[in-house]
Amino acid sequence: MRANLIYQFECHGCKATYIGETYRHLCKRVSEHSQMSRNSSVLFHSLKCKSRKNKVNINEFKILSCGFVNTFERLVRETLSIRRVNPIFNKQ
Repeated sequence: MRANLIYQFECHGCKATYIGETYRHLCKRVSEHSQMSRNSSVLFHSLKCKSRKNKVNINEFKILSCGFVNTFERLVRETLSIRRVNPIFNKQ
């Protein structure tokens, strides 16, 4: 049960990735990625990926870094992680 972190989703089917940040617990954020009422690129990919057999799974998420002093530090670290990994889901 970690919070205030940068996380990475990696599809077990096709290895596509997404990097995100949250101040909430990772379990809560993963459940949000599973809800149809959210505009989640992770969920949309999970439903469309032909290599998958199930929806979003907590085992497809890993914590990249945590324990940030403030929101700005967390957002900067997320940006640096996105530039380093260049995941296909992060288009902004």
